[in-house]
Amino acid sequence: MSTNADIPNFYSVPNWEYWGRKYHVQRIVHMKNPVTREWVQAVLYRDWALKNFYVREVQDFLAKFKPVEESEVSDDDW
Repeated sequence: MSTNADIPNFYSVPNWEYWGRKYHVQRIVHMKNPVTREWVQAVLYRDWALKNFYVREVQDFLAKFKPVEESEVSDDDW
């Protein structure tokens, strides 16, 4: 299991983008890996357009998502 030192500060950059869609990180949580049955740290995040919640392992999240600057986010997006 990764330690908190391995996880970047998601609260300093709460807005992320993947395939042109914007997401907002809610918090860091634990989830059980369905294959290994181990508890791993994960990111709980929300889609700006659909308002749905999703959970993804931290390493997977960092590999696929890119940070969005605050200036690129408008109130209309949320």
